Amino acid sequence: FGQSAATIFQSTIYYLLFSSIIKPEFVISHDGWNDLVYGSYTDKYLLREKRLTYTYELEEWALNIYGKSHDDYKKKEILPYPVRNIPSDVITSFLFRKNQFKKIVDADGGYFINGIQPTLKDKKDYSSNEKRALEEFYYSDDNWKFVRKNMSNSLDKVLEAYESDKNLINFKKIFVKLNSNSTHFIDNIHLTPEGDEVIAKEYMEFIKKRIKK
Repeated sequence: FGQSAATIFQSTIYYLLFSSIIKPEFVISHDGWNDLVYGSYTDKYLLREKRLTYTYELEEWALNIYGKSHDDYKKKEILPYPVRNIPSDVITSFLFRKNQFKKIVDADGGYFINGIQPTLKDKKDYSSNEKRALEEFYYSDDNWKFVRKNMSNSLDKVLEAYESDKNLINFKKIFVKLNSNSTHFIDNIHLTPEGDEVIAKEYMEFIKKRIKK
């Protein structure tokens, strides 16, 4: 039931609409990056007052629904994306909504697994492809160059908040041990099949341990 570019708020909606019907025994919430990136520059009021962030492209969809010109919107868009929200508000929003998601799963009798995504910077020993990706995606002059600067520190703050969480899988601790023999990332956050395999094995082992209990 996972969807590309989703935030934790959207994942909760997907769960309520579709996943909860089948009463899954385990629910893996594998996220972090989207909430922290989108939360940096989406609507300030919704983030601070309602603890909501969303896929940025939804703003364009809303304009199209109400007959606004997509081209006119693009002309008025501020690029690169400005940092509208302070990191503490972004992190607070994410933690609040993720805890809400967990409570819903718990109430359904499921086991909630809290996965925080690894990033390219979590590795210390890079393959040649990862070195190129690091240069291209972390230090490039693109639309995300300002909001990306806070990401590593923000993800660390999220992991600190979950330090005692028995439901957490800290992928940063796992990926920091990987060597340069394999390319695990194709960019700053998206994984190669080898990287996906590392993730899948960790979730599998986590679930197997819980089943034995």
